[in-house]
Amino acid sequence: MAERQSKRKTQEEKTEISGRIGEAFQHIRKSTEYVTQTMVAEKMAESRSNLSSAINGNPKYATEGLALKLSKAFPQINFNWLLTGEGEMVDKRKSHLHNEVIQVPEDDYMEVEYVPLETSGGKLGFGMDEVDESQRVTRLMPREYAKGHYLVIKVYGDSMDDGTKKAIAEGDEVLVRKWEEQIEYIPLRRKLFVITTERGSVIKQITEVNMKKQYIKCHSFNPDYEDYKIPFEQIYQLFTVEKIVNSKIVF
Repeated sequence: MAERQSKRKTQEEKTEISGRIGEAFQHIRKSTEYVTQTMVAEKMAESRSNLSSAINGNPKYATEGLALKLSKAFPQINFNWLLTGEGEMVDKRKSHLHNEVIQVPEDDYMEVEYVPLETSGGKLGFGMDEVDESQRVTRLMPREYAKGHYLVIKVYGDSMDDGTKKAIAEGDEVLVRKWEEQIEYIPLRRKLFVITTERGSVIKQITEVNMKKQYIKCHSFNPDYEDYKIPFEQIYQLFTVEKIVNSKIVF
C-alpha cells in the first residue's frame, strides 16, 4: 500500500515537472531567438522527441536530468523551480543572458551572427540548419539600434553597385535586421532588403508590393540588372539593411 502511494506521488510530481517544463519553454520561445522545440532541444543537447514528450505532459520524460539540461542551456530558468515549483521561474540575475541579440560584457556592444550571402540557400541565421556550421561566426557591433534579430551579411555580386555613394559593392558587409511586420507595411524605396527564398538570398530595393497579385518587385541599383518579381509564397524571410559596417576599399 505504501509502495503504491509512493509511486503515485512520484507520478504526480513528474506530471507537475512536465507542466513547468512546458511553461519554461513558452517563456523561452517568447523571450529569446529559440522559438521552436527543435532549436531549444539542440541548445540543450537533448533529442527533440524527449523534450516534446516532456512539454506535452508525458511524465516519463519529465526527469531531473532533462530539467537540469534545460536550466544549464538557459540559465535564466530557475532549476529549483523546475523541480519543486518553489520560487520564481525566471532568475532575474541571469535573465539578461539570453536576449534576442546576445550581449557581451561591454554594454555598448552586441555580438551579431555573421553569414556570407553566398552560403544562404534558404533561411538565414538564428541557428538555421541551412547555414553551413563552418561559416557560423560573429561580428562585434556598436549597440546603436533597438532590440531585434540582427545579422551581419557579406554581399556577393555587383547588382547593387552603380558607382554612387549609395552603392553596395561586392565584399561589403551590412548589418541587417529581421523584418517582423506584415509585408504590406514594407517602406517602398526607402530601405534596402535582404530577401531569402529557396533559391538563395539577394539584396534589393523593393519598389512594389502587390497584395492583389501577391508579389514584390525587386530593383537593382546597377542598370545592367532588370527589375523582377518574387511571389509572396517563395519568400522565406525579409531583412532590412541598417548600415554598411565594413566596406572594401577599391583602388
